[in-house]
Amino acid sequence: MADVFGRDIGGEGLVHGEHDNPRETTHHMGVQPPTGKEDDKKVIVEKLLLNDSTERSKTQKGGVSIISIVGKGGIGKTALAKMVFKELKEHFGKRLTEVCKGSGENPDCSLSELCTQLRNELSKGKFLLVLDDVWELKSWEEEVEGTLMMGVTGCNILMTSRNKNVSYGMRASYMHELREFSFDQSWELFLKEALRKRQIEEDLVMHKIRDVGERIVRECGVLPLVIKM
Repeated sequence: MADVFGRDIGGEGLVHGEHDNPRETTHHMGVQPPTGKEDDKKVIVEKLLLNDSTERSKTQKGGVSIISIVGKGGIGKTALAKMVFKELKEHFGKRLTEVCKGSGENPDCSLSELCTQLRNELSKGKFLLVLDDVWELKSWEEEVEGTLMMGVTGCNILMTSRNKNVSYGMRASYMHELREFSFDQSWELFLKEALRKRQIEEDLVMHKIRDVGERIVRECGVLPLVIKM
């Protein structure tokens, strides 16, 4: 089965090579689910399952349904998409297909390759395609949208982007906006990442380093990716 966020379909590989790419985000994150994202995952999974249900398929006008995850860089969009993908593996089976990373500078695949991939999947019937870090609406409209018009009822795309206008322009049926972590959520993530749970919070207070940790969390802007680094 093709896995998301990696090309190695026979193993566990989820890591791309490192690039000097200013847009590179959560590909360097581990596989542990981000703090506070379980509720977000539940909502998106329910939306995708609804789109794929027989009852919904009968009422749809046809074509591809797009669900988007939007939010600032480092907030956890890619990590959340990974969680959704993992949750839906059993439901979609072989109809899950791997991600095409990005559409701006230094994408993992060209638009022509993406269109070819889409046509191949559309010819097989229903499927779920994950597109990560989509930036350019113009390119989407000019080269990709026409391909999607050939879609059959029940096809689904899960897309992540930093730009709400991309979601609007792609006419996503549902846009899920990720909010910044609260300080408490950020502190919990800091404890997990910095201490690997080897010390409890009381130990931090005793060693007078809690204040230092809290200052680090605040300076990270409560962004999960920055905290994990």
